[in-house]
Amino acid sequence: MNEKLGKPAPPALFHVLIETEKTHDVKNPTMTMKKVVLERKPHEPWVTEQGDQLIYHLPVDRGHTAIEFTFVITPDQLAILKSDEERYYFLFAVLHQWYQEMHPGYGPKADPHFGIVLHGTETAVENLLNVRNAKSNGAVSNLIRMNMGRAPEPVEAGRWFDKSREDQSK
Repeated sequence: MNEKLGKPAPPALFHVLIETEKTHDVKNPTMTMKKVVLERKPHEPWVTEQGDQLIYHLPVDRGHTAIEFTFVITPDQLAILKSDEERYYFLFAVLHQWYQEMHPGYGPKADPHFGIVLHGTETAVENLLNVRNAKSNGAVSNLIRMNMGRAPEPVEAGRWFDKSREDQSK
């Protein structure tokens, strides 16, 4: 509460991880539990388990404010997000750019980008990333470079997946 204005304090501009958090479900007056099942770094997407649903939380920075979109995901999608760092960050970059201009109240609870990025071929994923990167004037590739430390040249040439990881496994 802002004592001077007598109004609620504005929401925090960053996500603070709470391992288990009680939330009030309007449809069900009992308390429901939220358990974090995936998180990497602050200011990046995380996944919670709420009852029998897995919820992907997308933090989106918009100037001096931060907003959050949520999406219901499947256990298969969670497994990919946990095991494939590239697809985790590719999804984050595409969704962040896509939802940056949307109001969270109007955001859908499902998004076709999840299927393309998490289950698509490398060619399909790279095509999507190239289109979104061009439409965002490089914002998608910039987020990938910041979060993954990628060199700009391969990404600018349309090669998003790290081919060196395949060479090292041979």
